[in-house]
Formats: sequence, structure tokens, C-alpha cells
Amino acid sequence: MKEWVLDILKNSPIKKNYFLMELGIPPSFPLPQPGQFVHVKVGEYPEFLLRRPFSIFDLDRERGVLKIFYRVVGRGTGALSRKKEGEKISLLGPLGRGFPPGKGEIILVGGGMGLASLHLLGKRAGEEGKRVISFLGFRKGEEVVMVERFSLFSDRVVVSTEDGKMGEKGKITEFLERERFTPSSTLYACGPLPMFKELKKIAQRENLTCWVSMEEFMGCGLGICQGCVIPTDKGYERICQEGPVFPLSRLRW
Repeated sequence: MKEWVLDILKNSPIKKNYFLMELGIPPSFPLPQPGQFVHVKVGEYPEFLLRRPFSIFDLDRERGVLKIFYRVVGRGTGALSRKKEGEKISLLGPLGRGFPPGKGEIILVGGGMGLASLHLLGKRAGEEGKRVISFLGFRKGEEVVMVERFSLFSDRVVVSTEDGKMGEKGKITEFLERERFTPSSTLYACGPLPMFKELKKIAQRENLTCWVSMEEFMGCGLGICQGCVIPTDKGYERICQEGPVFPLSRLRW
């Protein structure tokens, strides 16, 4: 797996604890599949032994820019947030299996930071002229982010918060349950496991194909350490290799 050492073009705060990092990429950088990730070296050994996985939020091939959207939740993302324009950063990627293309209407369901893995998918679907509906759910109003970016390619955006301070009050699956979709629609989701359990019921009711991106701790990111396995109908599979995207019907819990 090739290591890329890239220039940091920007590392901009979007709101408190949320950042969008832009990296300069050469023409030889592989075109990522939506849903793939990069494994980033956030600091030096021994303080930071392991790299951190981040979804590829966006890619602008013409400008040569790769974008990573992240939230500061610990020492690793804290160190990443302190990096400055002009510094260099090492990453491996693109890694993993991404989202396969869908037919018909594209339904995106993002729970919290799960939206980071869905943005590139929705953007490309919009560029292809497909109808896109985005359902974005958050726990609190202050956690609502990137709605305007999803609005750029979505025919409709539904936002919900569990505290009711922004958008509709409730869990995003509650509003998805009220919808009726055409059989050709395809669901794509990323978020917490309880959201997937509710989404599976909806997908079965509507007879829809549903692909989900799994969030899990990763060690090597290359399938060697076996630290990110999940139970599926094929046994235990590695999120970093067989995933992070799986058919929802294959997951077991």
C-alpha cells in the first residue's frame, strides 16, 4: 500500500470541534470510490502509535484537492486539528470497499458524523442527474453540521435532532418510517448500530437494497491486525478490508 505525503492546504474550523481539512493530491492519486477511507498519521511515535481512519468527504480532481471532515473527540483528532496550512501529512489510501452505484432514487441516511462517508456519494449522484434525498440526524442542535453542503446536491434534506433544537424533533429513522419509496430506490447509510437496526426494518418493509458503512476502531487499516472484525452471515469480516461498506442484510448482531 502506497504512502502519500501531502501538503495541508487548509484546516478550517466549521464550528466548535468540527474541522474540514483540505489536502493537495497529485494526478497519480487514485480516484476513490465513495465510502472509502484514508488512514492518517496524526502525530509522531511514541505519542501516537496508530494511524486514524477518516472517510473521504470530498475530492476535487481538477483542483487536486482531497477533503477530510472530522470532529475532535480525543488526542488524535485534537492533534490533527492543530496542524497548520503548509505542513505535510502522511496517509495511506484510498482503502476499503466503498458504496456500489445505485439505480433510481438515492436515499442517504446519516447519523451524526456518519454523514462524512455519504457526502461524496451524494455529490456524484447529483452530478449524474439522479434524485437524492438526504436524511441527517443528530443528538443535539449544536451538533448539526454540513446541511448546506448536502443541500447543494439533494432534492430534499430532512434534518432531525433528538433535543428538538434544530430541524424536526426525534430520531431520523422516525421520519424515514413515514416515507414511501419506489422499488428502484437505494438506501445508503452510516451511523450508530441502533440506527441500522431500525433501518433494516424499513428496508425490508419497502423491499429496498440498503448499503451501510460501518464505524469501528481500526489498528493497521490493512486487514493484518484483525482488530475491526464484525459478525456477518459469512462469519467475521474485517471492516477495513471486506468493508467498511456492507449490505445491511448481511450484518448480524
